[in-house]
Amino acid sequence: AALPAFKARAIVSKHINTGVDWQERKQFDQALAEYKLALKADPRNDSIWMNIGTVYHAQAKLDDALSAYNQALKINAGNQKAQQGVRSASAARNNNIMERQYANGVALFKAGKYPEAAIAFQEVLKYSANQPVGHFSLGVSYQAMKNFAGAKSEYQIAIGLDPKNADYTKALANLQPSPII
Repeated sequence: AALPAFKARAIVSKHINTGVDWQERKQFDQALAEYKLALKADPRNDSIWMNIGTVYHAQAKLDDALSAYNQALKINAGNQKAQQGVRSASAARNNNIMERQYANGVALFKAGKYPEAAIAFQEVLKYSANQPVGHFSLGVSYQAMKNFAGAKSEYQIAIGLDPKNADYTKALANLQPSPII
């Protein structure tokens, strides 16, 4: 009577083990195919979803990785590896967004589109308010727009976060004050 259940577990284990082997060789498509075969046999297995998440994570498909990790957590909220996967994939995704926004802000600034650059740098700071370079860049954008009070505030924040950076201190010292009306 226990034979069908034992056979099903053996099939799942075979596909998981084969998937791990493929994944270790960085053959991610083959690994994913094996994990999906295991999932067909046992769709409520949080470990399989965790493995799928690690494949997507290794491929930098972070939204897919998060989806798989979260599926593992729906099945087993205590799965610590899936919890760590969510944290790691979320941090990597946010870092990618910050890098793209920062590069966009630099390009906009170089094109003389200072208000748009400021918006891009504000987006960077939404993901990490403790980025001194983000505050400095926002300050430079404000200064280019003649918003000296905004520039001063951002330079001060940048200095507070990185007091040893001479560029931040120099920018604040050389800031042209706004005229008194």
